[in-house]
Amino acid sequence: MCLIRSGIASSTRRSTLPSDCIALARSAVLRSGLNGGDIMAKENGDLDYERGWSAAILAARRWHEAQATQAMVLSRRTRFPKNLERDAEVHRRSAEIMATLSAEDV
Repeated sequence: MCLIRSGIASSTRRSTLPSDCIALARSAVLRSGLNGGDIMAKENGDLDYERGWSAAILAARRWHEAQATQAMVLSRRTRFPKNLERDAEVHRRSAEIMATLSAEDV
């Protein structure tokens, strides 16, 4: 699951997802709707889905970790760091939660 928080610090800074995360999530969704009568094709499809799911979760987790790091760096440069520190904590928790998600949660 890719989470987006726009305008964390101010209206001028916007958080966006990397296109890789979106592409991985899109491919995982497309792979989940496999139609096939062959059991081997179904098993291969499930393996592809699992691999896509893992890649999408990893990309989202890395994005949240990067946003947490960026928010902490910005909090050191501002007069009012508490909001940025809270945002960094939210992203850090989100990255930790990503590790607990599995394909069965969908």
